[in-house]
Amino acid sequence: MNARRKLLGLLLLAGCGAAAAVAGCKDKESLVVVTLQPGADDPGVDKASVDVGGNKQIFDLPGKMLPASGVSFGVYVPSSLKGIQPISVLAWSSQMPNCGGETGSGQVDIASAGGLSGPVTIQMSPSAAGCPASGGSSGGAGTSGTGGTTGTGGTTGAGGTGGAGGAGGMPGRGGAAGGGTAGNPGKGGSSAAGGHGGASGSGAGGSPAGGSSGGGISTCSEYDHGDAGQCATSACTNDYAIYGAAFSPKNASLAVTSGTDGRTKVWTIGSDGTMAAEGHVLTGTGLGAVAFSPDGTQLAIGQDGGVQIVNVSTWTAVRTLTVASMVYGVAFSPDGTQVITLDTDSSLTPTSSHVYVHDVTSATALHTAALDSGWALGVSPVATAGALAVAVTTTTGNALVYTLSAAGFSAPTTLLVTSDQSYAETAQFSPTGTLLATGGDDGIVQFWPVPITGAKQAPSIEVNSVTSGNSDWVDVLAFSRDGSELVVGAGYFGSVTTYATASRAHTGNEQDPSANYDVSSVGYSPDGKWIIGGEADCGCVFLCRH
Repeated sequence: MNARRKLLGLLLLAGCGAAAAVAGCKDKESLVVVTLQPGADDPGVDKASVDVGGNKQIFDLPGKMLPASGVSFGVYVPSSLKGIQPISVLAWSSQMPNCGGETGSGQVDIASAGGLSGPVTIQMSPSAAGCPASGGSSGGAGTSGTGGTTGTGGTTGAGGTGGAGGAGGMPGRGGAAGGGTAGNPGKGGSSAAGGHGGASGSGAGGSPAGGSSGGGISTCSEYDHGDAGQCATSACTNDYAIYGAAFSPKNASLAVTSGTDGRTKVWTIGSDGTMAAEGHVLTGTGLGAVAFSPDGTQLAIGQDGGVQIVNVSTWTAVRTLTVASMVYGVAFSPDGTQVITLDTDSSLTPTSSHVYVHDVTSATALHTAALDSGWALGVSPVATAGALAVAVTTTTGNALVYTLSAAGFSAPTTLLVTSDQSYAETAQFSPTGTLLATGGDDGIVQFWPVPITGAKQAPSIEVNSVTSGNSDWVDVLAFSRDGSELVVGAGYFGSVTTYATASRAHTGNEQDPSANYDVSSVGYSPDGKWIIGGEADCGCVFLCRH
């Protein structure tokens, strides 16, 4: 659950209870938790279809297999579904021509609407069944291509062709890449109504045809921001969120994490992607908002009533910039001479917020603008004709976009981020400053051309559908350093998902199989090799290979 909301007391939802530890809470719907135990001869699977009383969801499996310890998934069902309900499960490999996989079945007794049922353990067993049906009568799974023989220099096979017709067909998959040095690229399958074209194959020494040439995410490892062993269990005794996770913009081996424990921890990152505590820990009173200056020489740390400016070479505070309340967001101007800050007083109804600009050498703000219900801050990395775009999201579903100039903050342009007026969680500008990405609790990432006119740039990204229902809220966003990719941290069954900025195509995702956290911060390393992030439970931080 979102720790800032715990502090504000805004998530006192009846009936969440234990369900929150699995997947957060959704009004009215019931949650059924199903735990899959692998069969004796696990054939290797990467997808699982879980059907509870006719309500089916498809999940990605961690590690391309069913873990020996089992894996749990949550399926939301309508409040009208009660009593004994059947459960059927099919796990399969999308890379196997005949699919195969494992099956299992059971039942659950749903006692009341809006509650938690389970976990129900389903023992899986090997099956020769084909791929699960998907889409309409003629929309089906694409046929896998046959890859070149590994290590012999064979050419890759052609990608599958998407099924024609019915809605929602499963994607065809490209053939596996040949292992030699002279393989030719495979071709992506063609799209058809109701299905997606096959994924692009690639031969060593060749480039993929039609697919993304890079990006994606893999191999995420967790670390303790605070007490050792806390993030290894959902029953942690020190439950706090990490709202700050950032690499130095000039040093890919240096990063910081900062959380609601008031601590900012310095890390070093090895060439193999191993994080180790550098030794410095800065203490304070903040929620975890942090930002490096563009030249990497200074670090701004949000506090209750101020922003601490730290000299990175010595890790000592040099001054504190004054604000009125708890800092929810902080950023440097592109030239590093100014600091923009968002604070919020959560004791008032509606909550009272301000956006400030300080000269980095002066404790007193140059300009201030007042607003209600401020939640997150985004500042453009590029100034145009002396003016800088500043976005502030609100708990009422909007983003207010200001223009900051020498005269101060302009009257804001209001953007509707969430259609249901749920929290607008995040707003981030692209590295060129020409695009603004926003996200919120409706699970949709929206895009807005800059200068802001109020018009959206299609298409949007529906994170919930991409992660097969595993993740809903869009909690945090970050653009890669070259702007070609966007990483999204999403709530419920926390996931880190990447997308190509131009096409919005899904390039990869890593999900936490233990379902212990919501992702609360993300950022890329300056060399683009790593994605760092923080979690909203148990003081966990993670590093993923990019």
